[in-house]
Amino acid sequence: MVAKILGGSEGKKGMNESLIRTRRIELVDDQGNLTAVLDGGETEEGVRGFAGVSLYGPDGPNSAATITMHGETGNPAIHLYTVGGASIIITFTEDGRPAMRTVNEDGTSTDIVP
Repeated sequence: MVAKILGGSEGKKGMNESLIRTRRIELVDDQGNLTAVLDGGETEEGVRGFAGVSLYGPDGPNSAATITMHGETGNPAIHLYTVGGASIIITFTEDGRPAMRTVNEDGTSTDIVP
C-alpha cells in the first residue's frame, strides 16, 4: 500500500522500486519548530554546492550539528555550533590532510592542520 502511495509498486517481499526525490526535506516538532534538515545542495554557476544533514537544538540554527559533503572536492565536514557563537569544524584540506578550526564565542579562531 505504501509503495503505491509513493508511486512505486509492491513486490512479493514488500516495496519495490519506490522513490522519493527532492532537493530539501525539513523536519519540525509538534509546535512547528525546525529540528532537522536534509539538503541535497544547490548548484551555482555550474558548481555543485554542499549536500548536508543538519540537526537543530531548541534555539534553531543558532545551535546546530551539521554533516556536509563538498560538491566539488568530495571532502566531508562536521560542523558544531553553540548558541553563544562558538564552533568547531572538522574536515580535510584539498590535499587530503585532516583539519580542524575552533572558534571561541569572542570570534577568536584556531586552525589545526597536522
